[in-house]
Amino acid sequence: MNDYWIIMIDSSGNKLWDKTYGGNNWDDLYGSVYDNQGNIYLYGRSNSAVSGEKTEPAFDVSGQLYDFWVIKIDTLGNILWDKTYGGIDDESNGNLIFHNNQILCAVSSNSDVSGNKTISSFGGADIWVFELSPIDGSIIYQKAFGGSGNEGGEIVSTPDSMLYVLARSTSGISGNKTESSKGMLDIWILNLDSGLNILWQKDIGGSQNEYINDFIKINSSEYIIASTSNSNISGDKTENARGGYDVWLIKLSVVTGIEEYQTFRLFTYPNPVSNILHIDFDYIPENKQTFVALYDMQGKEVYRSDACKYNTIDMSAFAKGTYVVKVFFSNKSVICKKIIKQ
Repeated sequence: MNDYWIIMIDSSGNKLWDKTYGGNNWDDLYGSVYDNQGNIYLYGRSNSAVSGEKTEPAFDVSGQLYDFWVIKIDTLGNILWDKTYGGIDDESNGNLIFHNNQILCAVSSNSDVSGNKTISSFGGADIWVFELSPIDGSIIYQKAFGGSGNEGGEIVSTPDSMLYVLARSTSGISGNKTESSKGMLDIWILNLDSGLNILWQKDIGGSQNEYINDFIKINSSEYIIASTSNSNISGDKTENARGGYDVWLIKLSVVTGIEEYQTFRLFTYPNPVSNILHIDFDYIPENKQTFVALYDMQGKEVYRSDACKYNTIDMSAFAKGTYVVKVFFSNKSVICKKIIKQ
C-alpha cells in the first residue's frame, strides 16, 4: 500500500523535514503545487477510509475504487485541510493548478451524480473540472466535459492566462463534444473561459491511437502539439507510422472569431460586494452589440443589460453567494469574472 511522502530540502539539498500522509489503503500522489503564501497542495488518488491523515470517507465503500484526494499543508508540513472528491464510481488520473485567483482540478470521472459530484455523466469516463475554495477545499463550481465514450486529461494555464483542457477521447459528436472522432483514441483540446465555458474545441487524430504529451502556445491562434501516435495516413495524419508508436508533431492554427478581444480587460469591484457592483471595461469594440449578464452558480441568468464603458449593478437585493459576470459581444461570450455577494 502507498502513502503520500513529502521531503522538504534547502537550496543545498539538505533535508529539513519529511512527512507521510495516508490512510489504511492505497494513496497515490500525482503532484503538488504551492500558493503565494508557501502553502502546498498535494493531490492524487485514494481508496482509503477515514484513517491516518484522511479525515473523509471514500465514496465507494468497497475500497476498490478511487477518489481524488487533496491535502493542503503549510510550510512545516502541518495539515490545514484535506478533502475527498468523487462519486460512487472511479475518479483518478487528475491534476490541480492555480489559474489567476482560481484553484482548479481536472479528474477523469466514471461517476454519475453522487458523492460531491453534481454533474451527470455523458457516457463512460468524463473530464470533471471543478474549482476549490482555498479556505476549506469545498467545491465552488463544477462542470463535466465528454461524450458517449471515454475521456480523460488534464487542465493547464498558459502564461497569457488562458485555460485549456488537454484530453484523450473515444467519443464522436455527443455530450458537449462537437467534433467527430478520427479513430480509436483521439486528442481533444478545449479552450475554456474562467467560468469553465467552452470557447473552442478541436479533435485531432488518425485511425488508431493518439496521446497528447506536450502543448505549447505560440501566439493567440497557433499551437505546437507533441503527441504519440500509431496511425498511418488517415484523419489529420499525413505520414505513415514508422513502426509501433511514433512521435507525432502537429502545428495547429485555430480561428475562433474571438482573437480581436483577447486583450480586452474587465474590472469588477468591490469584490466581495454588498451593495453596488461596478463593472468597467478598458474599451468597447466599435460596431459590436455589447451587454453584460450575471449568473448564479446553478447557471441561471439573474441580470442582463446593455453595456457601456462604466456600469453598475445594485446587488443589495441579491442572495449571498457566488455569481459569474459575463460580457458578450454580438451574442458571443468572451470574458467572465467571478464575484461574491456578501
